Amino acid sequence: MTEHRRPLLPLLLAALCLPAVLAAVTDPCTAPASQSDASVTSFDDTVIAVTVFRPDGACAGDPRPVILTLHGWSGSRSTDAGASDVAPFLADGYGVVAIDARGHGDSGGAALVHHPDREVRDFRAVLDFIADELAWVARDDTGIPKDVVAGAYGGSYGGGFQLMTAAFDDRLDALVPMATWNDLQQSLWPNRMAIKSDWLTLLYAAGEANASLDPALGTWFRDGMANNLPPHAAQDSFRGSSPATWMAGIDVPTLLVQGLPDTLFNLNEAVHNLEGIRANGADVRLIGVNTGHLLPGVQPTALGHDVRAEDSPCGDLGPVVSDFLASHLRGDATAAARLAEVPRVMLATEQDTCVSGPAWPLHDETIDITTSAILAPEPAGSTLVPLLTAEAPLTLAGIPQLTGTPVVELDDQLYLSLVVVDGDGVHVVDDQVTGMRLRAPACHAARAGAAATTRWAAACAVMATPRRIELGGIATTLQPGQELYLRVDGWNEQSALNSTRRPGAAVLTNVTIELPVVDTPEEES
Repeated sequence: MTEHRRPLLPLLLAALCLPAVLAAVTDPCTAPASQSDASVTSFDDTVIAVTVFRPDGACAGDPRPVILTLHGWSGSRSTDAGASDVAPFLADGYGVVAIDARGHGDSGGAALVHHPDREVRDFRAVLDFIADELAWVARDDTGIPKDVVAGAYGGSYGGGFQLMTAAFDDRLDALVPMATWNDLQQSLWPNRMAIKSDWLTLLYAAGEANASLDPALGTWFRDGMANNLPPHAAQDSFRGSSPATWMAGIDVPTLLVQGLPDTLFNLNEAVHNLEGIRANGADVRLIGVNTGHLLPGVQPTALGHDVRAEDSPCGDLGPVVSDFLASHLRGDATAAARLAEVPRVMLATEQDTCVSGPAWPLHDETIDITTSAILAPEPAGSTLVPLLTAEAPLTLAGIPQLTGTPVVELDDQLYLSLVVVDGDGVHVVDDQVTGMRLRAPACHAARAGAAATTRWAAACAVMATPRRIELGGIATTLQPGQELYLRVDGWNEQSALNSTRRPGAAVLTNVTIELPVVDTPEEES
């Protein structure tokens, strides 16, 4: 990051001994903080609404970095200087530009979920507006046209915009995406097979009620719910809206904050973002918290996420965000020194302790457990596969892996979760449930075709090979005597409209579960 110094001209004027009273009248740096609404015309003449918050004392003679913020899905921008995504940055001396995404709030157009050909171009237009119209924003001497010193902050939809914009525009200098996605397809239909029907229904209903959606989203939603798989056009569009697709271009310092019990965008999403950004050579950190997108009526807490909560077992996140931005936007050595004392990866466990380390992965070893076969449960039932009984405190923190060979004669879908069983009952670890379908739709269609035997064999042969999938990321500590199981469901309340088609037959053979094991929090220094 280029060091920014005050221009020489104001110093020369002071040396000429201009009357102090004249300086006080004409120096705009004495002006108090202000806010104003503005309209940004995007590439297709769509108007994007923003609110500009100028911090106290900022002017062309004393320019400041700016933070871009965006709301969640179906929401709108902050227009109050006291808002939680505005006030902390103003207090730190940054400017803020709060944005209404296309199809949201006061902006025009129709939402297509941060597509490179739509929303990403809107956000780039906002960066142009900042460079052209806000003289008090610091410039970056990089040779990039209209470059400014800019960070970004936001959660969920407001996190996705940061990563997607950074993939196509080098003017963002630091990101703080919270509770957001890496691969939107994996988020909404895990393993490209099992739709998250509850979340899709909730998100579509919220968008219809509070935003202007591209008509294609409605078509894709209805087709996907009817067929338990989105149409190809939806898959192509959401692939384009996924940072995973464009990860090679994301090389910006990034502080990722993700919820462990988040059932929409789980820990895995943040881990894959971390791995990609780290491979590109950028400074990247991950903090896992005990909140996130929580499914109303299913998870114990209502929908919402305050990932900046001060009561995180890994410490107050506010100072970490502040030091991260200061070190990368201002080159603040003191902030960088404080940040160096903070572990790069921290995860809050279910027991409200914190496991941490200098890098991902955190685990020191894996426990590999093998079973010969897993039986499909009745459509509304469960199969419990015993994995282990804790003999001493045992902390699992990371992404468990499952490998197994499907029996392809069945067109089944399963829901897999790790559960703890003790005297208090059965508990799903971090509420993480992973859906998988055992035969690809092409295989199912081929079997029903005219040349059934030949076409089925060709289309389904690949499905009989061992498959490796990630279960949802977790952080929990088992106490002595607690038993850990793999639970296999044919129906799950997080995907209430889907169920397995054929109960009772063996559907996965030669199954291995890999569990990530770390030292218990009590043993950490």
